Parts: sequence; structure tokens; C-alpha cells
Amino acid sequence: MQDPRRAATAALLVLSCLACLGCAKESKVRSSGPYVQNVTPGSAVVAAQTAQLAELQVRYGVEGSGELSETVRDVAATSSHALTLAGLQPATSYVYRLESRDGAPLGEGRFTTAPLSSEASCTFLVLGDSGGTDESEGEVIDAVREDVDEVRGAEGDENQQGEVVGAMLGHPADLVLHLGDVVYPAGAREDYAEGYFEPFAPLIANVPVYPTMGNHDVKSEGGRPFLDVFVTPTNGPDGEGRNYSFDWGCVHFVCVDVISSEFQRGSPVNEWLQRDLAESHAAWRVVFFHVPPYSPTRGESKELVEHLVPVLEAGRVDLVLSGHDHNYARFLPRERCTYVVSGGGGKSLYSVQSREDLAYGESVFHFLEVQARPQSLVLRAIDARGSPFDQLELRKE
Repeated sequence: MQDPRRAATAALLVLSCLACLGCAKESKVRSSGPYVQNVTPGSAVVAAQTAQLAELQVRYGVEGSGELSETVRDVAATSSHALTLAGLQPATSYVYRLESRDGAPLGEGRFTTAPLSSEASCTFLVLGDSGGTDESEGEVIDAVREDVDEVRGAEGDENQQGEVVGAMLGHPADLVLHLGDVVYPAGAREDYAEGYFEPFAPLIANVPVYPTMGNHDVKSEGGRPFLDVFVTPTNGPDGEGRNYSFDWGCVHFVCVDVISSEFQRGSPVNEWLQRDLAESHAAWRVVFFHVPPYSPTRGESKELVEHLVPVLEAGRVDLVLSGHDHNYARFLPRERCTYVVSGGGGKSLYSVQSREDLAYGESVFHFLEVQARPQSLVLRAIDARGSPFDQLELRKE
């Protein structure tokens, strides 16, 4: 099997040509290459988007076995494909090939299933607010005051998600967390190709992405394109992947939708979050959502501080990750909980305002690399050139 990174990128062209036969020339909806989603110890989803209704199949096998002995097919023609590979072995690497129903190759990749042991280490990457299309350059995003220059970085720095992803490829990981605002300006179905699938292709063909909804993601069809693209666990109160949790080795991850779901005290999401955290026995608890309770740009979110922060601290959460502000900020611990803002995934940059509780802040395109073991968690902030610029280590007895 050829290099899956190159194959994933090339598949964008092949699959688009196949699926777009007969499409109107003016249509901006384009097909994606294959991408991995919702990986567990015993299963994984290989997904793809096609511009027209189509029936696809995935052939797969254990890496190194020399054959793709299993096949799973779409049960009906669709444009949002989510093919579940079941009966897999934990902590095992698999290779796969996405094909049309007549066997024409459309892309390939590899992935490793999650471990069963709660003592297993976990490495994950994090980014947020990743970028849009060429047509969305120059727009003012979420300005906090009229004098935008005070909160914005350089005017020419926009839609740099390709550079950030290029740096991420040098850091092998089990999974990726996306902190929301995946595609600007409005999360439209036709903008996913240029804003997400093309720049992220060599990463998402091999590593599952677990996203949380951002305010720009819900501007089109109430977030339906986001929900069609991403296949996430459905164990939250909404049952459709807006809120969910999962374990990977020694880490318990919880995604909270603070954009399209009610999260105030007494709400189903708030009560579910309390139960979920109380039932977890993982060494580390990591919660992620889009809007930060403590911001390096906008001050505090009164609603989040009042309704969500007490649940996080009572639930012994170790690390809270948010985006929304287009910069990097690490705050001093509160009740043994560390809050980090990582919104420098590519769209644009906001300047950082000084705060007494700010341990480190910088206006920079970046991602996070987090390495978790049962007794230690190390977070590194890395810029788009691949250079680390901040580090945090948490330890447990």
C-alpha cells in the first residue's frame, strides 16, 4: 500500500471527478477523500462526502498482514458516507481502501484502534478556529469592539489552516480534538471542501477528529452540515453527537456543546455532565467546548462561570480546552483545574489582553500536543513552524 498521506490528498481529486459527473458547473459542493471517525477498541468509521448520491465500500485488514480481507458497503446510495468497521482488535493498526461499488480506488489510509486498558498512554493534538475559504478572507470575525485593530492580529494572516496541519503531521497522535468553528464564515456545506477537507486530508485519513460545535458551525442549517460530516459518540442527552464523552487509555474526554444546547443548571446537558464526570474512573479528565469561561480577549463569560465552571471543578476536571478567541492562553489553575484557550488554528489572530490570572498568552497560529500517562500529563503549545513556545506538566500520585 502506498503512502496514505499522499493517497488521501490525491483521492480528493479522484473522488471529486467521479462523484461530480453530471453536476452543475456552478455548484461549490465537492467530494472529500476518506477520513476516520469515532474509533473505539472494537470499531471505527471510515467516512466520506460525495457531491452526488453514490454507493461506496471499504476494504480493510490488519496492517502488515498483506491483504484487505474484509469489506463493508453502503446499504443505500447517499452523499454522507459513514461505513462502520466492526469486530476490530484493541490497540491494533489497520489499513483500509475506500472504493466505488465497482472496485475503483478512491483513497486509502490507516488508523489504530483505542486500547482497552485504562493504564494505556494517550497522545492527542488540539486546535480550534481553523479557517475558511479564499472568498472569506478579509472578513471581520467576532469583533469585540469597534476598534478592531486592538483585538485583531495582522490583517493579512487568515486561513492558515494548511500550515498548522502541516506542522501537526510531524507529531504522531492517537486522536485530534477540534475546538469549534471548523469552517468559516458559516459552516456551509459547500465550504467544507476548501475550508476543511483539502487542507486536513493527510491528517484525517489516518487520525480520528473529535470536534465541538462553534458559533460559526451552526450558522448554516442549524449545524446540520457539521453533524453530517462528523461521526461522534451519541451517548449525550441530545443523542446526535452535540454532547458526548469517550475514553482513550488513561484519559476521559467530554465534549460539551455550549453553542446550540442549553447547559445551565438543571438542564439535561448540565445534569448529564455531572453524572458523566462522577462515573469516570480515568486518571485524567479533559473537557472541551468552544467558548472559554476565561478569555484573553473578551474577559469572562458570566454564564459559563456561573453554570459550568462549578460542575467542572466539582467533577475533578484536570484540563479544560476552548477556542473562540484566535490566540493562545494558559491560565493559572483554579481548584486544580487548568483552563487553556487554543483558537489559533488558522482563521485569523486576535491580540492578547493582560490579565492577572494569565500564566502565558500569545497571538500565534498554533496547535497543542498533549501526552498523557497515568501519572503525568504534558501539554506543549507548538506554532505553525513546528516550534514549541509554551509547556505545562501536571502530575498525579
